[in-house]
Amino acid sequence: MKPVTHNAAVRQITTVLKGPVAEAFRHTVPALAELNGNEFYESVMSNTSLLNACMVIFQSRRDAFSHLLIDNRNRPVGDDFVPLKCGRSVHDIVAMVVRSHAKRHFHSSLGGDPNDPNSRANRLYKAINEYLIHEWQVAMVPHYAPLPVDKVVELGPAILEARDPQALERLTGIPVSAPVVEAPPPADEPVMVAVTPPPRPAPAAPLGRSKDEDYWWETLHDPMVRRALTLDEGAMRETISALANIGDATRKDVMSDLGLSMSQAAVVLATAFQVMGRNGFNAIFGSPGKPPAVRMFAERLAATDQRKRNDLNGLAAVVTALLQQQGARPAGLVT
Repeated sequence: MKPVTHNAAVRQITTVLKGPVAEAFRHTVPALAELNGNEFYESVMSNTSLLNACMVIFQSRRDAFSHLLIDNRNRPVGDDFVPLKCGRSVHDIVAMVVRSHAKRHFHSSLGGDPNDPNSRANRLYKAINEYLIHEWQVAMVPHYAPLPVDKVVELGPAILEARDPQALERLTGIPVSAPVVEAPPPADEPVMVAVTPPPRPAPAAPLGRSKDEDYWWETLHDPMVRRALTLDEGAMRETISALANIGDATRKDVMSDLGLSMSQAAVVLATAFQVMGRNGFNAIFGSPGKPPAVRMFAERLAATDQRKRNDLNGLAAVVTALLQQQGARPAGLVT
């Protein structure tokens, strides 16, 4: 199956949000019953409270959206990291929605064209968009807006450690509880009260790490990734260090060209590190590594069962089998 390009996926997802998703919410939430697709999309995407409420409803009422959570063969998908019919996973779609809302909010609260590189809205969005990946961050968007761009760049993925405004203030030393500025809902739209779920516990990354190490720490501590890998803390630290130093060939051939999500990439590379050991992994996947061997591994992985690759537990098993077939040695990858 030909991979879905980013722009095509965005267009398809937006159409689904305005159509079947809006319809599902109209049936689930009486307050939204009178909004057509475009009104629903514009109202929700421009209003933090409304979008946060919709995120909570989606998570608590998955049954109302089950007809949309299917793959390209119309089979049910229960894993947020498995691609849906549109070619993107629920995890990917949530990230897209959070980023779209952030861009709108920065525009309304900071002024200036968010597409203008010289505007503060654009500079802030550019600095933070890579780390807007979780549904709980919708409620944090108004509190990101007051942050100086330089501070966001300095924090990088460490910004994900702060899951409420108070934690963000402690992390940055900057007051962020400014009044929320957002587009008002249509005059005839009933007011919805957002219900904010409790923050999900996650370990804080140790101090003194690089930005790449912080990013892999966050990804590898995702509950679904941890279940697929079952690493103890010692092995976790070693794996994070190795993944933070992968080479350009690995980033291109394994992560980019295969279209892997961060969670999938984490499972692939962490499994390879477990099977091959530090020296073997660094020799192939590190910097500079062995680009021909990386390319061959990526090609063999691409040729495996799509269903197993889409399941994180199955993906770990696939990678283990591939490497064991090849001897799990650097030379074995190029024979």
